[in-house]
Amino acid sequence: MDAENSIRSMARILRSTFAVALTLAGAAAHATDARASLPLGVAVIVNGEAVPEAVLRALLQSRVAQTQEPGAAPREATADEQRQALDDLITMTLLRQRAVAQGIDRQPTTAADIEVQHKRSLAERLPVQFLREAQVSEDDLRAAYGAMNPDARLTVAHVLVADEATAREVIAQLKRGVSFASLAKRLSMDTGSGARGGALGTMAASTLVPEFAQAAVALRPGEFTQQPVKSSFGWHVIRLTSKTPLAKPPFDSVREQLLESLREAHVKAQLKAVREQADVKLLSAP
Repeated sequence: MDAENSIRSMARILRSTFAVALTLAGAAAHATDARASLPLGVAVIVNGEAVPEAVLRALLQSRVAQTQEPGAAPREATADEQRQALDDLITMTLLRQRAVAQGIDRQPTTAADIEVQHKRSLAERLPVQFLREAQVSEDDLRAAYGAMNPDARLTVAHVLVADEATAREVIAQLKRGVSFASLAKRLSMDTGSGARGGALGTMAASTLVPEFAQAAVALRPGEFTQQPVKSSFGWHVIRLTSKTPLAKPPFDSVREQLLESLREAHVKAQLKAVREQADVKLLSAP
């Protein structure tokens, strides 16, 4: 019964809020008509409070970005989107004013929530700033290209198990002459490849998780790993069937990939430095 009452109460609140929003739409239209008399840089004045145009632009940009596909070219907000954003900004400002008047902003939980949002907003912008500041020269790109390891096309099989002890037992059985295929079919958690005797097929080493690729590339055809290989999927015992070196791709074909990688590395280094240079004191262990 209490749950039903809570649902009804929430429904009434939502209906009331919707009615306020409709009323404010008319107020926004009136405010838009009077924009010529507003001070420079002000989007709207609500109960004497000037709301900067920068706030309206930020709201618009956020909403437009949410409607776009990743990687799409930025677009301008439509007239309807601009009117709706202004309406919503007026609503938010009025509700915030009333909340402050009622002391809601001084409640401990509210103040903590506002502080968390403030910290998160600034923290999310810092990596973006680091990315803008990243300077990658042509020499840097050439050096990164020179350090690229040639790829290889591998034909591999594996037995995937949940723990190191089981992986070691698989290796022990292989050394005793038990067939790889039978162990894969019986023990592998990767049931797809397990049904094929552990065969994963042929693929470029660069497409495999790093731990798996490094171990597989180090093998000679016909060999299996003498130590278990741990990855995010579990513990692997890997057998290499064949390995074909691949020519390094031309510099121009990977230039953008290298640029992105170096810029990301710059951001990660800056974020790591922020953490390492900080003076952090914990009152108690988390």
